[in-house]
Order: sequence, then C-alpha cells, then structure tokens
Amino acid sequence: MLFRSALSAARFNARLVACQSNMRSVFNSLAVYAEGHDGRFPEIPESGPLATAGYVGPLLKSEGLLENEQVFNCAGLVGHKAVNRIPSTKEILAAQTPEELQSCRERMLGDYGYSLGYFENGKHVFPQVLSQSQLVLIADAPHCATAARISRNHGGWGQNCVMVDGSVKFNRTGFFGTDAIYVNDRNIVAPGITPLDSVVAPGYIETG
Repeated sequence: MLFRSALSAARFNARLVACQSNMRSVFNSLAVYAEGHDGRFPEIPESGPLATAGYVGPLLKSEGLLENEQVFNCAGLVGHKAVNRIPSTKEILAAQTPEELQSCRERMLGDYGYSLGYFENGKHVFPQVLSQSQLVLIADAPHCATAARISRNHGGWGQNCVMVDGSVKFNRTGFFGTDAIYVNDRNIVAPGITPLDSVVAPGYIETG
C-alpha cells in the first residue's frame, strides 16, 4: 500500500513538473513578444472572433514564437484528447458557423488560461513584465463546477500558475492572499477592477 501511494505521488509530481515546463515555454514566448511591445504582454482584442482569452495562442503562432504547439497541453490531464495543433488567426477569422468558431476557440489555448487584464481609469489594461508580482499571467484552466473554480488539470488538487515575473507556483486554494485567481473582485469572470485584481480565463471565454 505504501509503495502504491509513493508511486502515485511520484507520478503526480512528474506530471506537475512536466506541466510547469510547458507553461515556462509559453511564458518565454510571451516574454519575447513583450520585448517588442514596450514590455507588455499580448492584449486581447475587444471584439470580433479573436476576442477571447485564447487569442494569445494563435498570436504567438502567427508571430513565429512557438517552437512546439503541444506546450499548451497539461501533462496532469490523464486520458483526455490532447491538442496537437492550435488554429491560426486566419482559420479563426474564416470560421463560417458559430460551431466552427467555438471549435477553434476551444483549441486556442489548449489546457491553460490567460489573464483578462484589468480596468484602470476606464481603460482596459494588460499586464507588463515585472520583476516582482503576485499577478497571475497563465494558469491551468479553471473548472466551472469546482469550489473557487479550481482546475481539474491535476486531479482537482490545484493549479500551476505562472506569475508576470515568470515564477511558477503550484496553488491549491484558487487564491493568492485574498485575490481569487479565476474571478474578479465582483466574483465574475471578467477583467479585474483594479491593477491587483488578477483574473485568468480559459481560452474560449470572450472578453467583449
């Protein structure tokens, strides 16, 4: 029994580390993008087919910043169908039906979520590269049926999070301090209402 428990824990930790490695790869691509855009991470369009949290996947692909599209797969999700190829922005814009568009959106960011940014003085702002921060930029995608929308990517035990400074943390509660990861301070999935209100949404969530 102890051997089985130890083996299970070893597998969990190995998958956790593999997921963190993928997230670091995604962050590195986002950081390269930010270098050419005044230190700002990608901004999600306010309207149209690309106005979803998953926009960053096709954007990085179109910018030639992805070496391997499978970095959007979480190793902690056992037995699910992995995303082998994310859609391009052209594919998304060419979608002819709502069903086609939704299919694209569900693959745009694979198993992860991205920050919806926040509002400041009435303007929608997205995170900048910072040396120290508690703001989450990327995380395992949330699940709508769990307390605090905790991700099921790692068996419901928590979620990997990449902060805007590039550090990776495994979070078990769905909160950093008093700030919820997956909803804003009004308890809805929408951009934050202050610069310290971090909200990460799955790829298919619209921002408009």
